[in-house]
Amino acid sequence: MNTETRLSLLEADHRALVSRSDLIYRSPVEAPIEGLPIGNGRMGTLVWTTPDAIHFQINRGDVFAVNGEHVGGQFGPTDYCGGCARVSVRLGGEPFRCGETFYQRLSLYDAEVSLAGEGVRARCFVSSVSDALVLEVDDQRVDSQSVRVAVSLWREPEVKTGDHVARYRFADAADDVLLLQEFEESDYYCASAVAARVDGGSRLTQTSQPPRRSLTAPSAGGCTTIILASAASWSRD
Repeated sequence: MNTETRLSLLEADHRALVSRSDLIYRSPVEAPIEGLPIGNGRMGTLVWTTPDAIHFQINRGDVFAVNGEHVGGQFGPTDYCGGCARVSVRLGGEPFRCGETFYQRLSLYDAEVSLAGEGVRARCFVSSVSDALVLEVDDQRVDSQSVRVAVSLWREPEVKTGDHVARYRFADAADDVLLLQEFEESDYYCASAVAARVDGGSRLTQTSQPPRRSLTAPSAGGCTTIILASAASWSRD
């Protein structure tokens, strides 16, 4: 067997091989936990839909509500896991209602989720080099509507459990929604931040309605890009 023959035996269509294991949904999931996962090892999310929106649960692997010196039990009321924020992207109408046009796919080779509905296509991925999720929405409907990105709290703004305190608050940001989270107990501290931006921020209007804040991009049709970034720290400085 010559070298050329040996090399030809080793050649493979890696995309085709890996894509055989893609997850494909032909109908919307019934519960958020059934959403498709994407991430980069630090920041991740499930991706799921309701008839009018795409939803994300932004998580981080370096966000912990407590440490080993926590006085409570494991899996107790302070076990918030790595949750940082919930984000909903509403497109107006019901493009993702159950029907023949619905399609959602997790591409293992490209590490992205793609979606399709009535007149709307979208894809999202988490960058491998920075902790940012990019969502691209292509709205080709004749009656395309505004895009509203809502960042929500998971719980009350402040929850005290013994000496443990969990806080959420929105910070002022010119063209972004910025949600900060803090966990404190004795000397322990951990914080996270999630920022949302719609590309072309000068077109945005921002509204507040506790416990959420929203960014709204006027109807323009075509492609809209939304960026969700996150960070974490164990330092109060």
